[in-house]
Amino acid sequence: MSEPMNETARDPKGRWLPGTVPNPGGRPAAVKELRSLCRQNTPEVIAELHRLAFTAKSEQVRLAACSELLDRGYGRPLQSVAVEDNRSPLDELPEEQLRELLLELQLRRRERAMRTIDAAPAEIPQPSETVTDGTHCEKSDETD
Repeated sequence: MSEPMNETARDPKGRWLPGTVPNPGGRPAAVKELRSLCRQNTPEVIAELHRLAFTAKSEQVRLAACSELLDRGYGRPLQSVAVEDNRSPLDELPEEQLRELLLELQLRRRERAMRTIDAAPAEIPQPSETVTDGTHCEKSDETD
């Protein structure tokens, strides 16, 4: 049985690191043997598919044989696959650049808040003072 794979053999994005072999044992010998046996009979199998494609009584068998012959001769048709990428373009940016963008965003928000305050009416009511015991008292203009 093969050893468990080392999880550190991949980078943070899940790609294999250079020089890392994901399957050091290669393909099993049984696969090579089976492939060799199948290839020995290829001419006869192709002849049988050809015969079935043109002389079989069942339309289903003729269609399957024709499909197999075309797949072997021209390859299987390409299939389009819709892939949804949920990653943000920000995922690709270096951390330092992300920090710079965050700082710029914070500065823009402060500037916007300051413009909002400047555009507000001149008289803004002041909140009442809170005494340390939790009660409220009105701020008086008199000083002691």
